[in-house]
Amino acid sequence: MKKQAVSLCAVLLTALFLLLPAAAFSDIQDDEVSAAAETLAALNIVSGFEDGNFRPSSPLTRAQFAKLGVLSLGAEDKVVLYRGYTIFPDVKTGHWAVGYVNVAVRESHLLTGYPDGTFRPDTPITEAEAITICLRMLGYQEADIGSFWPADYLTKAAEIGLTDGMTISASSAMNRGNAARLLANLLVTENKEGEPFSLHMGLIGTENVTLLATEKTDLSLAQGIISLSIGGAKTQMSTVNTMPASLVGSRGVLLTGRDGKVCGFVPYRYDSVSVTIRSRDADGITTTEGGRILIPAETEVILRGGVAPYGSAYVDLRTGTTVQVCYDKNGKLSHIATASVSGAVSEMYVLKADYSGSQHPLHAFYEAALVRQTPIYKNGLLVDASALRANDVVTYSADQGRFLVSDLRLSGVISAAYPSKTRAQSFTLLGNTFSISDNREMNLSAFDKTTVTVLLAPDGTAAEVVPSSKVSAAMGGLVSSAGGTSARVQLWSGYEISGETARDYSDLSERYVEVSVASDGKMSLREPVYRAAAESFSISSMKLGRTPVASDVVLYECAERSAGFRKFDLDEILDTMQEIPSGRILYTATDSTGTVRAMVLQNATGNAFVYGVIGVNGEDEDTFYTLRTDQGAGSGGVSEVSISAQGGVALNVNGLYGGLAVSGGYARAYCRLENRGSVSLDAFDGTDRVQLDSGIASLSKTVQVYNETTGRFITLAQAKREFSSFRIYTDVVAGVVRMIVVA
Repeated sequence: MKKQAVSLCAVLLTALFLLLPAAAFSDIQDDEVSAAAETLAALNIVSGFEDGNFRPSSPLTRAQFAKLGVLSLGAEDKVVLYRGYTIFPDVKTGHWAVGYVNVAVRESHLLTGYPDGTFRPDTPITEAEAITICLRMLGYQEADIGSFWPADYLTKAAEIGLTDGMTISASSAMNRGNAARLLANLLVTENKEGEPFSLHMGLIGTENVTLLATEKTDLSLAQGIISLSIGGAKTQMSTVNTMPASLVGSRGVLLTGRDGKVCGFVPYRYDSVSVTIRSRDADGITTTEGGRILIPAETEVILRGGVAPYGSAYVDLRTGTTVQVCYDKNGKLSHIATASVSGAVSEMYVLKADYSGSQHPLHAFYEAALVRQTPIYKNGLLVDASALRANDVVTYSADQGRFLVSDLRLSGVISAAYPSKTRAQSFTLLGNTFSISDNREMNLSAFDKTTVTVLLAPDGTAAEVVPSSKVSAAMGGLVSSAGGTSARVQLWSGYEISGETARDYSDLSERYVEVSVASDGKMSLREPVYRAAAESFSISSMKLGRTPVASDVVLYECAERSAGFRKFDLDEILDTMQEIPSGRILYTATDSTGTVRAMVLQNATGNAFVYGVIGVNGEDEDTFYTLRTDQGAGSGGVSEVSISAQGGVALNVNGLYGGLAVSGGYARAYCRLENRGSVSLDAFDGTDRVQLDSGIASLSKTVQVYNETTGRFITLAQAKREFSSFRIYTDVVAGVVRMIVVA
């Protein structure tokens, strides 16, 4: 963190604009102008008029902008020394701006008079002149810029980011809206010495601070208190002025006075991309548009009033959530902020009825014209109005120009509420803590020891809590741990729930289950009724027969039902499969629109096995297997394990190379590999496919390459460098290449 000593407690502007509390200005329609004006208003650099308007189209004069420059430099204490001077005949002693004009000209050298000796204080300042003043405040002179005015000056301004996001017309009068954008840019533009201008405003500046919450976005904060993350540590500070809620979720420079109170916050400029999450894992985010964003584990995520590294926070980023992925000026990923944190969405509403031809439930909350022209995204997927159901939660995102709708729900018993059940701002259910949407308080006292259903908003906050007897929640997923009187289940909706159980469910560990919760808060787990699907799943069309399948469908697969299940995303098999046969589909879970959101498969992809070199020892109850593989050992290494057969029942292992499914310390299932013959190096199509006599086969992402001569595993790249003949083995399930043997 970098700090700059101060001479003033705040930068004050008393004559240019009326000093009113910083607030959103009702007559500013442009979001960026509004954010800029609010940033400056919080610093007391600008303010609105008595009617609450900002009047962004009104022009500024040369005298007014001169004053802005003086105050921004923290030079106000020098103004009194220059009030008794008359430098220009048209800015005499007694003129409201005489001190500011004289300091700007004589002391700070921000601008000059005209050849005829006048200053023309009431002449509208042009955009080129205003930009020139800002460049001089940053320490640039003609020698640094060039001698051709205004062309060289406009070029330099664009080069250093001073005019980012602005369309400049050199001779046009600078109006208040454009001035707000220019000055907001100035605050975060680096000066000639490479430091942000905001560190030289006469205040103490602290860099790389994240504004987490204000009293308006977090009801637990007292008036005049804001929540911040400084150097990764969460803290609270008092403010001189009201901090705009629109800045919450931003990272920038914190400005404080000598008394330690916050005088302002200047957000950095970022190139941000707004995306909706289709799926996420420890390595990154897959968007609903099909893109993939790789995210380092240490990347900060600003989520619900806190900051955490992506490596631990990604589990809390829900499917359908919209996030801002922010990049710095060098194109490096800086941080991620949820749309709800950054103020990108409006108030949440719970729909009271299903859509019908005569009744559109959105009309109860939004103007008909907006509803008619705005697309609807439910659970992250584009839908039409017929997909809207009672108890869906909807909000309008102005940033994305779309309605965001969620039908995600959880049912359980509320175990805790903060600060109290009568005035809850957050509560805990099934091990998850939920903030209440729109920073409201909720009276939960009627739900004491009662099973409730939480209606979740698109950002994961709680929009409403209702008795589960009125609205139910379908909760299904993989048992990640179970034993004694507790269990933990990773739901397909993305939530991990945990709590006490009605009995010991250790026999269901690693199984897919459906979850229900009794009024005593204890969970009951049961396996669903499995039956083969009537039709196959076409991956290319994303249809199960005629039923639509969500692009972020969650898939669970077992090699054999007693072997336990594994969860995977569709991306894992997109390159190797076009269709999953109906007989391999045991179960599907759908949302309120009938769209398939989860599938349980049995031996559909071949990926549930670990492949390698299998050895068989003993018979009957003494049977055990050795499996040699480089999976989990690192490429070129060898991992060898001994595994007993389940219950002493030997598997029909046929051949040296194959796959085993291991669960609970037992070998539960075997996958035979088929020898497809030998090929030359020319048969490989890059690293993804290989040409066989019977056609093209896809290579598994974890394909094993085994050197029979050395008894070691090597990389495919190494094998291609050192060998000319390759023996290919594919699984008998999907025909994917699992083993390549060289000698």
